[in-house]
Amino acid sequence: METLIEFVLREWRVIRAAPLSFFVINVLMAILIFFAVEYHYAETISTQRERIALYQDKLKVGSPEEAEKQFTALWNSLNGMTRRVNELEATGSLPQTKLDALPEGTFPVWVRFAYGEIGQAEIFGPKNNPRIVSYMRSIGEPEDFQDDRDDWSSGFAEWALNGVGINGPKNNNPIAWANWGTKLEKPVRGCVVIFSFDGLKHVAFYIEDDGEGFIKVLGGNQSDAVKISRYAKKDVIAYRMPPQN
Repeated sequence: METLIEFVLREWRVIRAAPLSFFVINVLMAILIFFAVEYHYAETISTQRERIALYQDKLKVGSPEEAEKQFTALWNSLNGMTRRVNELEATGSLPQTKLDALPEGTFPVWVRFAYGEIGQAEIFGPKNNPRIVSYMRSIGEPEDFQDDRDDWSSGFAEWALNGVGINGPKNNNPIAWANWGTKLEKPVRGCVVIFSFDGLKHVAFYIEDDGEGFIKVLGGNQSDAVKISRYAKKDVIAYRMPPQN
């Protein structure tokens, strides 16, 4: 029985014996290969275009640039949420419900001024809360500021003090408050409290002792809003009293 190799060799000898046939066969093979490659290439382009159209329809965007903007906004929001989760895990702080009124006793005027802002909160996504933007303008709002991504606790503290004629350090870094005003060994109502927990910094106004190693403070960027929250005393690095005019 003739083997495949013997068949190929026999056919090859036939083709070699007929040069014109050999030429025609080669031309036909080349044409077939050309059209096969062309068809595959066209099909690949068509498939890719269909995929792009499908993705754009799902994302509701009209161009790769718009898709990149949406992705960047989502990524920034996720980073902001991650930072908040890390803060809560580091401090063990728990969000507090809004108080009907400040605890009884005398509070500095800037605390009462700041208290009126309770409830101002971040807006998820590319939009910013205009009120939070105004806090940041008191220290020089960054051009690319995003309220659900960037820390605005220092901006809020500065804004509250500016509202009663007192200037803070005009710095977005909360640690700048540790060298501002008058140092206190123990907190008093309304003093500025600076925190540090696992590399994260925060600044707010002291409200009262909450027992068992905790204090309550009023500040911005606390669970993404202006509110009174509970923080651990062990994370306090400084108490500072605003300079007296």
